[in-house]
Formats: sequence, structure tokens, C-alpha cells
Amino acid sequence: MNRPCAQILMERFQLVVNLIFWLYCLTDNTTVDSSSGEVLADVVLKAPSGSAVVSPTTTVMEETGLSAVEVAAVLGLPEGC
Repeated sequence: MNRPCAQILMERFQLVVNLIFWLYCLTDNTTVDSSSGEVLADVVLKAPSGSAVVSPTTTVMEETGLSAVEVAAVLGLPEGC
């Protein structure tokens, strides 16, 4: 992997990983949000144990203790997101 983990995460909004524990990833000043073009330095993304991806949604799950279904309902996301 030639690019920092954080840069890949923010460019794609998810990184498929095989986790057996929680994961924290801190972005830096080279991390650019591909949808807005904004630099996203010092953003922490998290995922609960057993997660298959790390994303803003998994960060909400880790911070709140809500399930994926509960977060999707709160955010008004379509079923299966």
C-alpha cells in the first residue's frame, strides 16, 4: 500500500478489512474527501469489532453503540445500507 490508510479510507469512504478487534484510523493533511475536494485532517474513523468496513457510518456505530440497522434508520438511509 503506497498511500496512507486514512487517505484511502476518505477517498472511497470504506476499506474492506478482516477485523477481529476495533479499528481506529486518523486522517492527516494529505487526506482529501473525493466528493467535496476538502482536506479532512485529524478526522478519526472507527469500526466496531467484527466490522467488514471502516466508514463514517461504522464510526457512528462505534461511538454510540447503535447497530447498523439503527444507524441507518436514524440517518434515513435506505434498507441495506
